Amino acid sequence: MQRIKLSLFAASLLVYAAASYANPKQVTNPNAAVVAPTFQFCIMEGVGKQQNQGEAEAMWEPLQQVVNKTLGAKTRFNLYQNFALIERDIKDQNCDIALIKPVHYAGMAMREYGYEPVVQVGGAYVGNFIVHRDSKIKSYEDLAGKTIMLPDEKSLQSLLAKRYIKEHPLNPPPVIKHTRLQETVLYSVETGLADAGWVNPTLAAQWVDKGSGWMTGAIRESVIQSLEKNNDTRRIEELKEEAAKKQRILHKSDPYPYWVVVASKKVNGRSGQIRQALLQFAQDPANKATLEGLGIKKGFIEVDDKARKFYESLI
Repeated sequence: MQRIKLSLFAASLLVYAAASYANPKQVTNPNAAVVAPTFQFCIMEGVGKQQNQGEAEAMWEPLQQVVNKTLGAKTRFNLYQNFALIERDIKDQNCDIALIKPVHYAGMAMREYGYEPVVQVGGAYVGNFIVHRDSKIKSYEDLAGKTIMLPDEKSLQSLLAKRYIKEHPLNPPPVIKHTRLQETVLYSVETGLADAGWVNPTLAAQWVDKGSGWMTGAIRESVIQSLEKNNDTRRIEELKEEAAKKQRILHKSDPYPYWVVVASKKVNGRSGQIRQALLQFAQDPANKATLEGLGIKKGFIEVDDKARKFYESLI
């Protein structure tokens, strides 16, 4: 009888253990810390401005800290210099807060993937059609049938130029060509590869104030090295003299809305708080120099319906 009782007891233990394994109970540790959600802070400067991740993070840290404080979480910083990568991460909702200077990608984020506008940077884009100072082209209408060099096909400046030409048609239509960087647009006009070009206000000012604006940076170094290799000191001096002469802006576009900050679905419920935090940061005179260093010279403003429709119409 004793053996039977022991066997029954052992069998009961096995049944209980099997049941426990099949239906494990969740054990909650009341002392476990609540893990705060992690957000990604994304910056897209465009293809023309080459920076490394560390330099960019140090530069944009003041705005990142504003976002961190508002969300109560430390954001991961990510710099983009490739259109395909920023498009992928917008689509996959990997960018939670994003300041995208090529605003057509911010427009895509809002129109296609449910991002919300937070603030836009004060000021406006103004596109510039440039020509060589010796060009016989005297007005926008004279660009009919001429060759116009634009930056990268996916760049904002290229889209704005095509938009302007579509809204102000020329007959016959101009021949549109593309080059990767705006600096090489200057080079193309300077050397006669194109009759005219379209660049942003910064490069347009360089074009006028510094003459041959292409005589800077990597392009200049490449040209100079080639001439030095051939011991062509005369041509080097000619180019230096050429660079000192003024060039011409032929025509300016209508003003277009500036950069915009957008928020993903993950933080949409708190985008209003981020908006107020960024507006207050920009209104504080103590932050004026910091913002100007980021190219934000007129602070932040709220995004109205007209600006939002503009962004969403670009891509």
